[in-house]
Amino acid sequence: MAICVVLLSIATAVIFAWAFFFRAELLSRRAMALRPGISTFEDAQALRGRYQDYVRSESNCQPELCSFWIVLPNAAYREWLDREWLRSIGFRPARATTRVAVEQGNVSRVSFAISYRTAEGYWFAAETKAVNSFTLEEQCLNRSFKRHPNYEVTSGNITTVGGGRFMRASNTSAASRVESDHARKINLRCIVRVPDCTFGELMPFAHRDLEEDGLWRSENWKLINDHVEKCRMKPAH
Repeated sequence: MAICVVLLSIATAVIFAWAFFFRAELLSRRAMALRPGISTFEDAQALRGRYQDYVRSESNCQPELCSFWIVLPNAAYREWLDREWLRSIGFRPARATTRVAVEQGNVSRVSFAISYRTAEGYWFAAETKAVNSFTLEEQCLNRSFKRHPNYEVTSGNITTVGGGRFMRASNTSAASRVESDHARKINLRCIVRVPDCTFGELMPFAHRDLEEDGLWRSENWKLINDHVEKCRMKPAH
């Protein structure tokens, strides 16, 4: 009898884990189908309506200005379900987040992000973001701007409890098809995969581009310094 209970618990955990994977994948497809500069306020509202119970807004949405989040946590996000043995079979605390911004009737920014706790207890996070154009500040912070001005990949450490790493890939409407595809590729199966994905497997194309950017920056430091210096001289709008 005890064995049956254990097996049932494992089966239930696996089912819940995969159910969240499919929900996150669907949100990703729907969100990133929005195109900055092309998709309208009505398109954004249609997405918002599909996930009304999960919406968090920072403004009273109007066609002239609107910004909202959609946050989908899975069942394992409850503290009492966050157990190492459950994480080891793919039932891990995870959260999918989408942010949409609208200006003057059109979508200006849209992003999709996933974060989850690995079997070892640290966190991995990945985000893809599409914008109509980079702001001057974003251009100045992009140390690979001279290499690909419409595409950027960054990574860093997560400083919350458990620690971990994040990767973010952004592209503008003027990015090439390859750059856009690389920015959007998040391996959502990492949420449930056993054994865990490596950090590079979470965003495989962006991770490779980030490594190549590092080599390029080491060989073009003078060009980068000139870019940063010129940025500082430009007036902010």
